[in-house]
Amino acid sequence: MSGRPIGASNVELLDLDTLAVAHSYVLFNCSEVDEFRTEHLAIVRRENRKRKLRERDIQRLHSETFESWFQDHVAELLSSGDHRITEDLRILASGPAEFVTKYKGFIINGFRFHTKDLEKNRKTQNSGVMLEAMTNSFSSARDNNPIMGDVTYYGILNEIIELEYDADKKVVLFHCDWISNGSRKKQDDNGFTLLNFEGLKSHNDPFILASQAQQVFYVADRVDKGWKVVIKTTPRDSYDMKEQICLDDVETHLQSDASMGPQLDENMNIELVRRGLNGTLVDNNSLVFDGDEDLFEAPS
Repeated sequence: MSGRPIGASNVELLDLDTLAVAHSYVLFNCSEVDEFRTEHLAIVRRENRKRKLRERDIQRLHSETFESWFQDHVAELLSSGDHRITEDLRILASGPAEFVTKYKGFIINGFRFHTKDLEKNRKTQNSGVMLEAMTNSFSSARDNNPIMGDVTYYGILNEIIELEYDADKKVVLFHCDWISNGSRKKQDDNGFTLLNFEGLKSHNDPFILASQAQQVFYVADRVDKGWKVVIKTTPRDSYDMKEQICLDDVETHLQSDASMGPQLDENMNIELVRRGLNGTLVDNNSLVFDGDEDLFEAPS
């Protein structure tokens, strides 16, 4: 069991640009597609050798053109009877339906997630998301030598979107506002990570797989206005993980990482203390799960 939605669902027509970004993320995070991504990247390098493009531009072209190339390439290989083309690959290459299902809540990896819109008038906070990913990083726009390393992304959950590739092939994505590095992230003298989400612009790649999501809480810092302290937590094993109704084999090819942090107590509370600040306590009322299960309707 990978996860399950909570609350009412809503079917919407997703604009083509957003759908393309979401589908691209799925393709770039599916291990069965690895060899085809490697093949396409080699083609992009070869075709642009004379242009002497920087590595970041090669990677951008690879990202922008892989989806259409992959669809055509799989169709060609399928017609020639290539044994590598499984049913899952054929379905992935065909792309998802334009109509998607959206949810306001989702339980996955032992965490209960809510969209930030649901939390506007509630005391609970379940919209904090963390992702640890291995990625290529460039030090500047002129850098031509990317460095592969672990990057931690901190986000706020905007939407929960279920892509349908086939009647029984569906993948759930989290659409988030993200901060990784830069002027919006800093460490204080006590080792706490602080983030500033005020006025944050949408990320070019806002999606992650629901299966990759870990949960964090953001607590307003009383010293630095506008900054929030990151509080990590660990999964709760007591969540009711019932029969899977939303994820399936397509997503089993995707990897996720676990995070470590302070445990919630039996009342689902976490003590939030900014140590080294003359004993000032950060009010934890905003993090108490209020148990208003009646606010959610059963998924349709």
